[in-house]
Amino acid sequence: MRTTVGRDEQREATFRVIGVVVQDLHNPIFGEIVDGIRDAADDAGYRVLITAGRGRPQVEIESIETFLELRTHGIVVVAPLMGEAQLDALSRAVPLAVVGREVTSPTVDSVHTDEYLGGRLAVEHLQSLGHEDIAYIDIADGAEEPYNAGRRAGYREAMRDAGLTAYTRRVRAGPAHDGGAAVRRILAAGSVPTALFVYNDLAALAVQDQCVQSGFEVPEDISLVGYDNTFLAGLEHVSLTSVDQQARHTGHLAVEFVLERLQGRTDPRHEVVAPALVARDSTARCSTRERRAALTLQHSLLPHRLAAGSALDVASRYVPANAPSSAGGDWFDVIPLSGARVALVVGDVVGHGTNAAAAMGLLRTAVRTLAALDLPPDDLLAHLDDLVMSLGEESGRGAVDNEQRDVATSVLGATCLYAVYDPVAELCTVARAGHPPPAIVATDGAVTFPDLPAGPPLGLGFLPFGAVELEAPRGTLLALFTNGLVEARDRDIDAGMSLLTDALTDPGPVLDDVCDKVVAALVKGSPPDDAALLVARTHGLEGARVATLDLSADPAVVASARDLTNRKLTEWGLEELQFSTELLVSELVTNAVRYGDAPIRLRLIHQPDVLICEVADASSTSPRMRHARTTDEGGRGLFIVAQLTQRWGTRYTTSGKIIWAEQRVPEAQRG
Repeated sequence: MRTTVGRDEQREATFRVIGVVVQDLHNPIFGEIVDGIRDAADDAGYRVLITAGRGRPQVEIESIETFLELRTHGIVVVAPLMGEAQLDALSRAVPLAVVGREVTSPTVDSVHTDEYLGGRLAVEHLQSLGHEDIAYIDIADGAEEPYNAGRRAGYREAMRDAGLTAYTRRVRAGPAHDGGAAVRRILAAGSVPTALFVYNDLAALAVQDQCVQSGFEVPEDISLVGYDNTFLAGLEHVSLTSVDQQARHTGHLAVEFVLERLQGRTDPRHEVVAPALVARDSTARCSTRERRAALTLQHSLLPHRLAAGSALDVASRYVPANAPSSAGGDWFDVIPLSGARVALVVGDVVGHGTNAAAAMGLLRTAVRTLAALDLPPDDLLAHLDDLVMSLGEESGRGAVDNEQRDVATSVLGATCLYAVYDPVAELCTVARAGHPPPAIVATDGAVTFPDLPAGPPLGLGFLPFGAVELEAPRGTLLALFTNGLVEARDRDIDAGMSLLTDALTDPGPVLDDVCDKVVAALVKGSPPDDAALLVARTHGLEGARVATLDLSADPAVVASARDLTNRKLTEWGLEELQFSTELLVSELVTNAVRYGDAPIRLRLIHQPDVLICEVADASSTSPRMRHARTTDEGGRGLFIVAQLTQRWGTRYTTSGKIIWAEQRVPEAQRG
């Protein structure tokens, strides 16, 4: 070690110079320390020579020896890795100050940030925002390990003091300080923390990038805190919350120490600078409570029991996204309709959180209300589209409060698929609004995705909705799903549809097993979006359970209708319902003959628990219940129908209307 140049000889140098040895010129925090050194040196009339230690103690020593040969007046070493004994020996030849490391030598001055306090500040800031699941991304080796130890200790102590579990992920040091690998491991583990504290800003930027690539928004899904508060953290599109080391101030103090030594001070100075936390947009209040509330709300709004009657077997699955605000707007429903038909619905609302869950509940209620009107699928979607557009218009006029506006925003652009299965005709009529088509699994196990008119998402108000009628013989499997099932970070929708095809090919008899197989095949790791799946297997109705009679517009046909009714009810073992059903048929057929148009058709449908009577005619005139006076001879037909049935109503078809009525089959006669 060459230390033969004395201080008197140094002061004979032509220029007054301070040499600076920096551990790593690639890390902007060291650049900011150097800026503080240069500012202080310029103020004192000194020039600055800078060299890099390149993370190697021997290079640092050689750099200092070179400065001694150049007869510099003093030396500042930034974050040195060499031993304290070496620093002490070198300082006897020239005033020497260290930045970023604590030393005890009486001949070496030092200034460093309280790294322990910095670690605590980061954690306490996140805790003040309601975060409890906070992970620390650490460095496993490399030049920064001595300084990182204090940050790690502060993190652990702050977590322990709050009664929380510390959760550390280590990364190897690299030239890019890449924290992305640690994030990938955290996400692959399945349990995603609500906040991340990262050992420096460069690594935090890599973490932020990896979060976005993985489908997590900062800070909506994950809050992020860096360390160093470099200029990168303050960039508008980065806006990273970070712990400020007071880098320029520490550099300024180091020069001050060197100048004091040149002026004769012999007592050592060792300063500890308190860091400060600079809050920016990468941290926000923890959404865990909101997530629980949204999941609870969503769970309460989704159907707990799917009632498909005897026409279908159904099963479903809902998988929330693995993110703090994961409760989304995916939903499904099964709605019994008149004539033994069943509606299958699946939809997807934009966004996540309580607003999306509330929007989902709004749409589900609207669909159920419209379904009660027995509208065809394309008409139902058109009415639903009108509703969403009206909500958007009210929001645009400022006629709603902020919360209602947020819900209206979530509803706008929602997608929906509505299908009606008719077990008598063994047909399924399907319409969609910007939603993926259903998968149809034929009885031979082959999977197809029918070509349906796409239709725009709800609320856009252009292009009509179209419906397609599909054959669905007994044993056909229908699979309705949202895009979160088939889309993922590592595959496009076509690859997802291919996986879905494989999972549905040759499905087993148990629909819950089919759902489990599909979810296992398509939902991996931490899904960025929620997914809904609704599967149904058709049963159809045996011809022996359906009776049809075509009638003319002649009052004499009422007797024929009563005769058919009595024969079929005797055949079905429903003698207990004969009197009421004969009266129902008489009234409905008489109304069709008097007020409707030919052709007229009577249809009786026997389900295990319900007997359905339908009378169709070619008129679209709506029946209206009258309140007949005691002296009136007529006008009581629909009143009688309402009194004798569990429910009744009218549905319209392209060729007219159907008046239907349902009676509950007595327990003893079910089968």
